[in-house]
Amino acid sequence: MADARATDTISAKEGVAYVTIDGNMHEAFYAKNIEAKVEKQKVELHLIGQRMTKHKTVGITGSGTFTIYYICPFYRQMVEKYKDTGEETYFEMTLKNEDPESTVGANVQTLHDVSIDSVTLAKFDVDGEVLDEEVPFTFDDYTGMAQFAEEPQH
Repeated sequence: MADARATDTISAKEGVAYVTIDGNMHEAFYAKNIEAKVEKQKVELHLIGQRMTKHKTVGITGSGTFTIYYICPFYRQMVEKYKDTGEETYFEMTLKNEDPESTVGANVQTLHDVSIDSVTLAKFDVDGEVLDEEVPFTFDDYTGMAQFAEEPQH
């Protein structure tokens, strides 16, 4: 890392997200930020003669959040559809980070079977400037389409 350059960091604003629902791709509606992560599920093991608790990974779970401007009814409509019909809307979300100034390339991840956990039905904020809402979600799988290079290309 002796030749690390500030230009190889990724600008927080250089990202794009798309959702694919029923085969139709849309740019993520009014998204301000998005974060998706996987968390290992572990069980604790206690062994005779050992004082340290051991841990065994038994699976992973995918979840995340995105913050959108409150003017977007799209995700509220998904939840309302489930309320009225019992039919859940699952979709794919493709997230891409790529800063044209950086030499580390792009990171592209596609999340599969994304399901919204909750939405805000109504909101006011007398001290706020603009209304936004955080939307938590889960996903059942993901595909890494591209990952940043381990070393910058100088």
